[in-house]
Amino acid sequence: MKVKIEELKDQAEADYEKSRKKKDPDFDRESYNPRLTDDILADLVKFQLGSAACMNKGFILDGFPRSKEDAELVFTTEVPIEKPEKEGDEDPEGAGEEEPQTKREINDKILPQYCIAFEADDAFLSQRAKDIPPELVEGTHFNDAGMVRRLKEYRTRNPDDSGNTVKDFITETIGYPNVLVVDASIPNNE
Repeated sequence: MKVKIEELKDQAEADYEKSRKKKDPDFDRESYNPRLTDDILADLVKFQLGSAACMNKGFILDGFPRSKEDAELVFTTEVPIEKPEKEGDEDPEGAGEEEPQTKREINDKILPQYCIAFEADDAFLSQRAKDIPPELVEGTHFNDAGMVRRLKEYRTRNPDDSGNTVKDFITETIGYPNVLVVDASIPNNE
């Protein structure tokens, strides 16, 4: 993982040096935090979900997976498809070897038994973000512009009633009775 992050930093440094002017400061590798690809994020989440703490106590996912495709990367594993060998198909010298075929299978080891999905409309979420004290918001994406951008991206990746949301993937995988959907915009007393 560290190697991949260093590769991302190398690429960013090379891009910076190409567009750099004489007055620009040197590239600071220590302060640069590269944006990780979805594959890397999925591997990190999958690794953490396989930890004893997550497997025994459960877990909360917030912000990732962002789409059904991300959820598939996290909760499935790539396994080789074994082809049955036919008589006379042997290739003793290994010439003509094909790329091994693979398929994705659900990783039951990290898949949750039950899921609680919190939903709310964009106006409610934006208002909740505005209600957070300014000292807690500083340096985060919970400002107006950041919240609008993130909600738009989420709604684009997870259109309602499309069957392609993270919630749809989990529901298909563990079954509808095991998924509780809670409307977070309803006050506690109702």
